[in-house]
Amino acid sequence: MTPIEVVALVVACVWLAALTLVVLLLVRQLGLVTLRLDLVGGGQAPMPADGPEIGEALPAEVADRLPELSRGRQFVLLISPTCVPCHEIAPQLAAVAVSDRVTTLVPGRQELADELTAKLPPTYQVVRDPVAAEVARTLQLERTPSAVELRDGVVSGKAYLYKASDLQQLVDADSRPTDVDIVGLTTTGGG
Repeated sequence: MTPIEVVALVVACVWLAALTLVVLLLVRQLGLVTLRLDLVGGGQAPMPADGPEIGEALPAEVADRLPELSRGRQFVLLISPTCVPCHEIAPQLAAVAVSDRVTTLVPGRQELADELTAKLPPTYQVVRDPVAAEVARTLQLERTPSAVELRDGVVSGKAYLYKASDLQQLVDADSRPTDVDIVGLTTTGGG
């Protein structure tokens, strides 16, 4: 093979790799845009399928790692430093009126996590790797950003967070007397 053919082959491979990456990113973005348009159009967000079930007790492994989650009303947020919606929602969370403890799981490399945690309200407790990844895995939380409400170590609500108001709805659901399902939010109601 001549040097020109080698260069042409390398350029073609790089070009194909770049096109593949662009196609993958476009498919992901199309999915996000479709979901957001559905929400704007009045559609209901999908019910959170991952994470612990409503009424399920906090796993012992999590209670051992983060014993404060077993006391009172708590919220556990899962956000990722590589998640674009997480970076969008993090600064908006300061507007959420939450008087209960918020524990934020931020798995990932420290330098990326630092950038994201700087956007969070200072009252949020931040848990980083390796504990953050272990707790998220034990709770079977996969999708970000998401939130789980706990009452005395029992799951009482959960939601995907498309905007900060989704967390506010989870917080406000405490005053509701019956089961509710609001924009992907599920909770057992008042208590």
